[in-house]
Amino acid sequence: MAVPVLESVTTIIDQLANGISVSAKVSMRYETLRLCTFRNYPINKPFRIKLAKAGFYYASNDDEVICYCCAKRVGNWRESEHPMNAHRLMAPNCSYL
Repeated sequence: MAVPVLESVTTIIDQLANGISVSAKVSMRYETLRLCTFRNYPINKPFRIKLAKAGFYYASNDDEVICYCCAKRVGNWRESEHPMNAHRLMAPNCSYL
């Protein structure tokens, strides 16, 4: 028996592979898929995993990230920042939080 989350991720990947558009609200709800967006993230910037855990995916623009749920964008990250705390401050009503 397949795991439901794995089935969902597989379905999304199949759709993308077949040229079917999948909204970020649907595809980026999975941390693993969000983490995949960071492969071209600036190497000198911190915490890719923490950003993905905080609901963000990479916007492919410097170090800008977007919350898949509330669509808030944030960039210019410093090593001293905590992505989840930053997310809570800028979007306290985000349903991901």
